[in-house]
Order: sequence, then C-alpha cells, then structure tokens
Amino acid sequence: MKASNFYKDLVEEANIAISVDDREGRPKYFNNKYASTFGYPPGEMEKQSLRTLVHPADVETVLNYHQERVSGNDAPSRYETRGIRKDGTVIYLEVAAAPIRDRSGITGTRAYLFDISARKHLENKQNSTLKTLRKTTGTMVQVIERMLEIRDPYTVNHQQRVADLARAIATELGLSTDRVDGLRLAGLIHDIGKIAIPAEILSKPTRLSEVELQLVRTHPKIGYDLIKSIDLPWPVAMTVLQHHERLDGSGYPIGISGNEILLEAKILGVADVVEAMSSHRPYRPSLGMAKALEEISQKSGVLYDQEVVEACLKVLQQNGFGFRYEGTPAPNPEAVQKLQ
Repeated sequence: MKASNFYKDLVEEANIAISVDDREGRPKYFNNKYASTFGYPPGEMEKQSLRTLVHPADVETVLNYHQERVSGNDAPSRYETRGIRKDGTVIYLEVAAAPIRDRSGITGTRAYLFDISARKHLENKQNSTLKTLRKTTGTMVQVIERMLEIRDPYTVNHQQRVADLARAIATELGLSTDRVDGLRLAGLIHDIGKIAIPAEILSKPTRLSEVELQLVRTHPKIGYDLIKSIDLPWPVAMTVLQHHERLDGSGYPIGISGNEILLEAKILGVADVVEAMSSHRPYRPSLGMAKALEEISQKSGVLYDQEVVEACLKVLQQNGFGFRYEGTPAPNPEAVQKLQ
C-alpha cells in the first residue's frame, strides 16, 4: 500500500471528526466521522459551511476565529462551541483548529472536532441538581432560623451578622465563590446547638456560672450532631464544630490546634469574636468595636489565624462593607488602620 493511500485511509476511518476548510469556512475535505457528526451524507455535506453547521448563537464568534486564523492573526486554537445537526439537534463540540499554509500563504484551516454532548448534558444535569440543592438548603436555613428565633432572637441576628462578616473575609482571602457560599451557610447556623441550651441561661442578665458556661460550651458539638447527617457539598458540620477552636489549642469543644482547624472555622471564629464583642449581650453592654479589633489584633498568630485577622481588618476598613452593629457605630477606618 502506498503511503498516501495509507494515510488517507487512516484519516477516513478515524474516530475523530476532521475537516479542511477554505478561507470562507466551507469544507473542502472532510472524513466520514465529520459527516456523521452533523448527520449529513457526503453529497450534502459538501454544500455546508460554518454558517450552517454552527449554532446561530455561536456562529459569529466561530467565524471571527476563522477569519483571524486565515488572516494570520492570533485566534484560540482550542475552544468549545455548539453545532447543529441536519435534523436540528444541538450538539456540543470541542474544536482544535490551525491554519493550513502553502507557498502562497494561508489557504484555509484544518479542524478536529470532538463531540462532548454527553459530558455537557451531565454538567447541565449536575448544575440543575446543585441549583435545587441550594434552594433546599436555603429553605432549611430559614426553618432553623425560625426555630432559633422562638428560643432566642439575639442568636438569629448574631448568626446573620457573623455570616456576612465571614463571607466578606473569605472573599478578601480569595476563596472560591462556592467555598464562600458554604462558609456563609455555616455562619447562618453556627449556633444551632444553642437550641438545646435552656432559654433562661441564654437570656440570663448576669454573668454565667462555671457550670452554666460549660453547658453553653457544648453548643458546637450539639450543632455538629444535629447537621452532620445532612449531605452537603461543603464542610458545614465540621465548621460549626470547630468555630470555637483556637490556634494554640485552648479552644473548645475538642481542643485541636493549628492546621487541624479548618480555614472556614478559623474565619468563622474571628468573625464570631468581632461580632460578639461589639454587640450587646444580655449580661453586658457592647464592649465596642475598638475592643473587638484590639482582641483579634493582639492575639493574631496565637489564638487567631494571622492572615484571617489581616483580611478582617482590611474588610472593616472598606466603606462598601456595610456591616452595622446594633447600639454601636460602624467601625472607624482610621481606627482600624492603626491596628494593622
């Protein structure tokens, strides 16, 4: 067999759609896989072009890529687009394209097409499932908030403010949007375990006794036990369990330290301290924002993660954050700057 025939047969029988298009985007050559991908018999395939084979919403972009490529300019060599089969079915394609040259210059392009429809349909299904999960999770959080509000309105307001601050800190640290969403959810329910604490202790107008304090300190473990069986795509239960743990191991309920603590829990812990100290409690008035910032600044690297503290201070400097504490003014950017 001649080499030319061998390579021709190899291309013809390849399981990859291959075409050679002229400068106008018409297929001058295509293999069997290319024709079958679009559902045309060879005689009809020859009459097609990028304008008829590419989805109307994508055709302008693909034609621009083609024109840039045949003009010798930079264009993506690999990209995803949608195609239209003869019967109107939409297919998803990954395209690898490159210019073809001869002595006269660029005469057209060669393209390799991979049908990724199955993968795209799976991704779309997963996205739909995730959307449903987010909606269900949101409803679950609302139910939990209502339950807590009946027992202790302060806890609900506290959780909402902590969630907002934690989200801002995580965003400042560059965490992914998905990870930030999970952290905000943990913030919204991080004190859910207090539902098992007697209401008279939660609303006690004087300082708690040692026995009462130890009882309150069980709330992270109770919260963890309540939500650990819920199948979530984020480490919400573990974040709730660890949000009172500290770098030096002096926290509770487990007493873990350093890198044993999730980053989400470190962020939530700082946000929790700042909100709690700067807000009114049943047994004391607000200690003020200055005291809260002094606490996390002085104990940065000891109790609290240094990068998290720095991000928190930066967030509170930004006028666009909009975090407000009942009974106390918003943080003064100049005062925050002095602590950095």
